[in-house]
Amino acid sequence: MAYRTRVPLGLRITIATTFDWTLFASQDVPRIAEGFEEYTALCRIYQLDPGHLGEQALTLHQITQEWAPGSYRGICWNQTSVNVDAWRRLSSETESDQDQPYNIFEEKRHHLIPLAKFESEAKEL
Repeated sequence: MAYRTRVPLGLRITIATTFDWTLFASQDVPRIAEGFEEYTALCRIYQLDPGHLGEQALTLHQITQEWAPGSYRGICWNQTSVNVDAWRRLSSETESDQDQPYNIFEEKRHHLIPLAKFESEAKEL
């Protein structure tokens, strides 16, 4: 559904943020915030619960005001609460007794999704 052009772009962006191990480039953060706002607006029209996406949009807007694009590589988070935090290395995966933050410069499980590519690969289905 995330790559179907018949689905509004804001919804496709919101869906893409739920993909595992996804990192979005810093220049795309404003558009992700807008996508969350579009999704939230549609939920209100259809009297659905948008969850916390409105608050997440506000946080992303704050990030874009406080951090210049390029001063950070990108943004990522764990958009679901039904699994382990993908952005932490569990102690069972490390030589340490404690969980450690995932390092995007050393680890290889993540992938970067530039929104330009995401939009260009959309298909009419």
